[in-house]
Amino acid sequence: MKNRYYISKKLFGDRKKLNFVSTMAYLSIFGLSIGVASLLIILSVFNGFDKIVTKIMINHDPHVRIELLNSKIENNEIENYLNSQKEIKSKSKYISGKILLNKNLINRVIELKGFEQKYLSELINLEANKNLDKKIILGISLQNQTGIDDGDSIKLISPNKLQETLLNPFYSPDFANYFVDGSFRSSNKEYDQNFAYTTIENATNIFEKKQNAGWEIKFYDIKQTEEFILKLKSKNFANVRILTWKEIHKTLFSMMQIEKWIATILILFITIVSIVSLYASISMLIKQKIRDIGTLESIGLTKKEITSIFKLIGLKISAIGISLGIILSVSIILLQQKYHLFPLDETVYIIPAIPTEMQLTDFIFVSLVSIVLSYLAIIISTRMIYKLSPATLLRWE
Repeated sequence: MKNRYYISKKLFGDRKKLNFVSTMAYLSIFGLSIGVASLLIILSVFNGFDKIVTKIMINHDPHVRIELLNSKIENNEIENYLNSQKEIKSKSKYISGKILLNKNLINRVIELKGFEQKYLSELINLEANKNLDKKIILGISLQNQTGIDDGDSIKLISPNKLQETLLNPFYSPDFANYFVDGSFRSSNKEYDQNFAYTTIENATNIFEKKQNAGWEIKFYDIKQTEEFILKLKSKNFANVRILTWKEIHKTLFSMMQIEKWIATILILFITIVSIVSLYASISMLIKQKIRDIGTLESIGLTKKEITSIFKLIGLKISAIGISLGIILSVSIILLQQKYHLFPLDETVYIIPAIPTEMQLTDFIFVSLVSIVLSYLAIIISTRMIYKLSPATLLRWE
């Protein structure tokens, strides 16, 4: 092995002169390091965004939502079961549905959601004993867009009454008069622009026929979600649909995953191009060193042993490229986390800079893929040694 290393070092070329083959090898190292670094940086950025989105979701959304398909909130069996579960940090019945908000010339269809007051107070940081009778709380963007101020009187009309108004022009709907008692900020554009919250008692009075109903649940530890789901499904409660926080936003997380894989595949092409360059440099090195191959064969080395020498050269090139790529990516990610090299406009985004998060599995995945592809390129390029007749060529020299 020591002799092979020495021979490979001599075959790679004299350090004092930079020939075409060694230049190709250095380009292969450069290309491989850039490809590996780009892939790891892109994956860390997606991990960062995934962490931010998850944090926003679990801060405002329930960890588990139980939807009643018959819209009857009075289900003592489910209520008793939930009360017996010690892993539940907080829970609430809820009623929600579309409703028309009216103030002077302003008309806006919004999603109104009613919770038990204790849960609502924890959700949007309200005083636990605050009087919310005939009051609703608007999303911050919804309040800004409509120009409705705290304390303003608004009118709410349920979908059923609105339908009667459309079908019967002589019907005069009975608007529910409510007051705006502040706003909430969830950092989720959908909620901040389209949602309003109130107590479950107010929501029951507003909706003559209940719209969506069920329970929202949060745990002390979000990791308890899957275990709780399995226990809950084993109870076989009728007319319910059980959703986790990921399933509530299934489309969003699916799109993020698809984008991550598309970006990974595109960046992977950079790595593949550099590996093709590695194949070319090894192939040209073999052609350039035919006389040396003949010399090695004449002193008793087999083609298998000669091939292993050139494989060692290829592995050295790929190892240097992959190592430099890992070092470069870690450096850029750490600098981004500390110094925000790539900032974002905080008036538009809720974060000051592009987020990044390193995961060991990404580094293992990228390294293994790069090593496997590099080794395949090395094997294919060194196969030509078996087709050469260096002894004959040496006689011609």
